[in-house]
Amino acid sequence: AGGATEFNWAYPPHSLIADAAAYTRTCKAWTAMLVPHWVHAWYPALVNSAAVAFPLPVGRTPHFERLYEGAWQSVTAHLFEPWVIVLDHRGDRG
Repeated sequence: AGGATEFNWAYPPHSLIADAAAYTRTCKAWTAMLVPHWVHAWYPALVNSAAVAFPLPVGRTPHFERLYEGAWQSVTAHLFEPWVIVLDHRGDRG
């Protein structure tokens, strides 16, 4: 099928997840997005359009850092369960 052959990785800001997902469709991209597992306006549609959706294994979550007072610090407590959503729009037409 047509479309991009590259695999993309995205971790958009939470407020831009729906826009980032729409952009993958526009670009006919193959993308893995790290998203919070939230029952939110965009979440059910995103999961339903995913080729694959799965939670990251417990204890195997990515290393998150935040900038605090000019220094990077590890984030040890998360406000969400991170999920990977794989969107494959390479074969989309139109």
